[in-house]
Order: sequence, then structure tokens, then C-alpha cells
Amino acid sequence: SYEQRTGDFDVSVRVASVDQTDLYTKAGLMVRDSLAPGARHIFALVFPSNAARNNNNGGYEFQSRDSTGADASAIYPPVPQPLVSYPNTWLRLKREANTFTAYSSGDGATWKLYATKTLALPSTVYFGLALTAHTASGAKATAEFRFRQSRSQLWYYPSRLDCLSCHSRVSGGVLGVKTRQSNGDQFFAATGVTDNQLRAWNHAGYFNPAIDESTLQDLVKLVTVTNQAVPIETRVRSYLDANCAHCHRPGGVNANWDARFETTLGLANIVGGLVNNDLGIPGARNISPKDPARSVMFQRLGTATESYRMPPLAKNVVDRDAVAAMAEWIQTLAAPPEVAFTSPASGILVYAPGPVLLAANATSTNGNITLVEFYDGPTKIGESSTAPFQYSWTVVQGGTHELSAFATDSTGLTGKSLPVTITVVGKNTPGLLAEYYDNQNFTGRKVTRIDPTLDFDWGNGSPSSEIGPDSFSARWTGQLKPQYSQAYTFYMTGDDGIRLYVGGQLIIDKWIDQGPTTWQATKTLTAGQVYAIRADFYENGGGATARLEWSSASQPRQVIPSNRMLPPNQPPSITLVSPTANAVLKQTAVINLQVTASDPEGQLSGVEFMADGNLLGRVTSAPYVWGWRDAAPGTHNMMIRAMDDLGATASTVFSLVVTPFRFTPPAGVSEDGRLVLQLEAADGQNYRI
Repeated sequence: SYEQRTGDFDVSVRVASVDQTDLYTKAGLMVRDSLAPGARHIFALVFPSNAARNNNNGGYEFQSRDSTGADASAIYPPVPQPLVSYPNTWLRLKREANTFTAYSSGDGATWKLYATKTLALPSTVYFGLALTAHTASGAKATAEFRFRQSRSQLWYYPSRLDCLSCHSRVSGGVLGVKTRQSNGDQFFAATGVTDNQLRAWNHAGYFNPAIDESTLQDLVKLVTVTNQAVPIETRVRSYLDANCAHCHRPGGVNANWDARFETTLGLANIVGGLVNNDLGIPGARNISPKDPARSVMFQRLGTATESYRMPPLAKNVVDRDAVAAMAEWIQTLAAPPEVAFTSPASGILVYAPGPVLLAANATSTNGNITLVEFYDGPTKIGESSTAPFQYSWTVVQGGTHELSAFATDSTGLTGKSLPVTITVVGKNTPGLLAEYYDNQNFTGRKVTRIDPTLDFDWGNGSPSSEIGPDSFSARWTGQLKPQYSQAYTFYMTGDDGIRLYVGGQLIIDKWIDQGPTTWQATKTLTAGQVYAIRADFYENGGGATARLEWSSASQPRQVIPSNRMLPPNQPPSITLVSPTANAVLKQTAVINLQVTASDPEGQLSGVEFMADGNLLGRVTSAPYVWGWRDAAPGTHNMMIRAMDDLGATASTVFSLVVTPFRFTPPAGVSEDGRLVLQLEAADGQNYRI
């Protein structure tokens, strides 16, 4: 029994019985390229029993003949090999393009893949039931096949979390109703009219304000992937926008490419773009020009069964038209430049305002590198047209910055670097410095950022894609500024271990595996005073929760707000200008002491000048110079100290030697009646008066 089938299929059958005329009697589902003897074929089969046969200790097997007239070869199921159990022995054969997959089952509902084979057979093949007695004696074998009149279907009901995977805040929530998606002809059955959908909605009064008819032709328009009348790149970019752009966009999933149609191809990091997961493919790229086998995007588009299928939800059929279009497009592409940051290192902490050196290496196989542009998110911050490609960026905005570099070569192709993330502490940046580790012992930091509050419930997930869902740790550090002079109760919730330090004192210490549990401690604080704060957390398995709250007589219990916390205070810097350390100076009326001083947060409160433990004076603004009057002869221990508004200090300590003013008394009046005085001046010279 057979029929001709075209394209992909997925057929299952229950084999109720197989009579054994030989150890190798077999029955099953077969695909052939012709009905001629010796034709190429695929055969998913079962034996009458589970007796041992060659390398098979079960009842299922898979065979194929790869070339006409050749011997058939077997693919043995992996251990443990599936067993037949008549009458409940089920077979399933699935075709996706030229990949054939066989499954076993004991109930027709739960299937186990036991063999797969890629064989280039015609689109239209002969498909049917096959039985062979495998005996030369003429004995006949019989088998009973049962097809369902009804079928079992497993339905997956998406949760709210599943829906929000695509209908996310960054995508705007609504995915389908976009101007570029709707800007096309639509047949309206009620009127029998075909018209541009936007124009029809405009006529119906759906837009406020109404669209100017003359602007319709200028609006961006997506096309179907099968529209041969438009360039192949437009077709593929339209497909990616419609199917991928809700996640693959700035602020979306942790991927390195942008699927939005309006993003130029050079900036989208699609062609030649580096990948986070190479699927085990050497030299893999998002799209590797002229090489579909190394194109991760193509591989993910071409499967509906592997764990890396894309999209990961609601996909059970491969879009063959899209696969064919992408394969065609890949063959038209040239390799873009490659560019990589050499500075700064990802994860560093920077205090604003301060210069950050942006530097990158860039190469191209097509021509010379003509330009490297540096971006902070979507904002261009600088460029360099000559090697070494560098730009000094004065960063002032606190927070987390994702930097990228784009290199353009002389042919006009553009390549994008992997992003580099830095955390910037700006003036009055709220929140705590957060450091995340992919282990429980605070080594090998993976993520650094500013967390506005400490209030997290990661469920079975983790803080970042760079960190596994289990066995990670986090440390938050900074400063706490209470509003009231009162006793505060601190509440820290952890799943698992937690520690809390306030003002250098450990007040909560529950470094244990535990479900979500809240622990509390009390400490008296003074309004407006700054207290160092540190919170430690580790997660060992299951859920992950970390939360920090407080309350007082005047403060209801709440998660500690960001405006009451600051990142760790960076101390100021100070440099001695004059005199030099250990200088020997002559005693004069005034000795000028000078330093340069600055504070990373730009909040230097003053510079104090001290000699031998005594305060000489204080200067509150540049230039930081103090005139030391009437310095006594001798060796002096000097200290000049810079202070910021939060009390952090930096000092320069040195010695000075002051030599006395030497004066030779007159020996008498000279013969000519003159009185002669001799002295040694500050410049070391002797003078007579």
C-alpha cells in the first residue's frame, strides 16, 4: 500500500502484529524515489520480537539505501534501544526537507526519537507501508497496521510569562499592527474591493489625525518573503522584522543583532556578526557570507525540533520559503569588516566626569578601514578614521552604558563589534554598586552595574544571561543616608544565603540554604549622616530572591528607595606641586605650599595644610595654595589633605627642612666710616651691605 506525497510530512501508525518467518522479518514505513528495484529509500521499521540482531537488542531499526542499486545500511537506535510490545507498537516517520526522522512509542502519544538521516530525495516521493519476510523459501509474512481515525494532539497553553516573552515592554506590547506591516493590498470580501489596508482604515476613520493620502507612498512597506518582484535583501529583512524584531532590538533579548527593518544592514550586526552561542559550529556568525553552514541564523530558522529553534515559542513547522530565501541571500553577500574593542574592558567601573579611552582593532578583506565609529547604545559618541582607532570620551552620565564599535571599509561595508558594558558612577547617582558572580565564592565577576534598589525575585532564573540559574552570588555596596535620627529596623529576605553590614557592623548573618525567609535587625542612625552599607547574597538551587527593606518610628516599612542610597564614595586625589618633598628651604617670611586636587564625583569640599600636626589653613577652591608664614628653622613633617563632601580624604605627606636666616654682626666701623653687614639670603648667596 503506497501513495505519492509531496513536501514535508509527519505520519504515525500502530503496528498491531508482525508474523515472524525469519529473525529479520520486518515491517514499517518506507519512502522511495521510485518503484523500481534497487531504488533509493528510507525505511523506519520494527521486527517481530526484541531478539538480538547484530548491534540491535531491541525491536526498532532504521535503514536506508543512499544510491540506486547499493546495499541498504542500518542505523541502530541509541541505548537503551526501544522495545516492541505488540499490539501497542507505534512507528512515526517525519520528513523536513531532506531530513528524515524516526520515532518509537508505546502509546502513540509520547514519542522518542531513535534515528535521523539526511538523504536528498525528490520533493515528490512514494510513501507507504512495507513488509519483507526476509526468506528465500517463499514463506509469506503478514503484518497488521492500524491508522487512527482520530489522533492525539498535545496542546501547549502559554502562560502569561510565555506571552510576555514576545509581547514585551520594549516591543510596545502589540506586535502585528505596525504601519509597515499593514502597508499593503488587502482583499475585503464584504465589498469585493482590493485596496491598501492603511488607505481603507483611513477612509473608515480609524486614524486620528487622518493620514494624508499623499504620504502613503512614502511610508515603509514590508513585503512577503516569496515576492520575487523585489530584491532578495528586502524580502529577507522584511521577514526578520515581522518575525524577530519584537525581541531582537536594543533593550530586547541578549543577542548581538537588530532585526528591525529601519536599522541599516551595517548597523544591524547581522552579516558577519559575532554570536553568543555558536551551536558548536567553528567560525560561526549570525550570517556568514556565502556559507549557510556557518550561519547560526540560518540554522535556527531551518529547524522546528532542536532546542535552538527560532523563534523558541509557538514554532512546530519550518518555513521552507523563508529558509530558501535566506539561503539565496547568503550567497549574494560579501564579508563585512571585523572590529573588536581593545579598551575599555567590559565590566569596569568608571567615576564621572572622567575620560574613558575607546579603542578598537578593525580589519577588512575587501578594502581599507576608512572609519571606526563608537556608540553608547544608539547614540554616536565619537569616531576615528586612522589607526590606531581611538577616541577619548568624557563620560558624565551615571548608570550602565553598553558601548559598541562600527567599522566601515572602502567598499562601504560595515561590521559591528561585540558590546562592551561599563558602569558609570555620576554625581548623585542613586542606588548601590552591584557585582554578580557565576559561583558562590565571589570570584570571577561576570556583571557590574548600578541597581537602584535591592528588590529581586529571579524565580528559577538569574540576574543576567552571563550567569547560570543556580550557584551564583551577588554583592551590593554603597552608602546609606537616613532621613530620620531614629532606630531603624532592617529586613533582609533571602533565598538562599544573606548577610547585611551597616556602618561596618554585621547585623544580619544567615549564610545558609533556605527558602524565601525574612530576617531583621535594628540599628540607630542619625539623619543625614552617611553610613557604609554592604549586602551579600548567594543562590544554591531552585528559586532566587533578594530584598532589603527598612522601617522606623517615622518611616513605614518599605524597600529602601534609591534616593536614600549611593554607590561607594570614591576618594579624591591630590598631587604636590611645590615645594618638592624633602626640599631644603631658606627661612623667609612666607613659604608657598601648593597642590592640585580633584574628586571623581566633582564634589571636593576643601584642602587642609598642616605642619607638625598643626593646621596652618584651609582652602576651599582652586588654586590650592597656602602661604606658610614665619616657618621656624628645622625639619618639619608636612601633610596636605583633600576632602570631599562625604568625608573621604586623600593626603600627601612629606618633609621640609627650613634653614635659618644667617646674619654676621658688624665687627666695627671701617676706616672710611662705613658700617658693614653680611648676610646669607634665601637664594644661598652671601651679601654685604
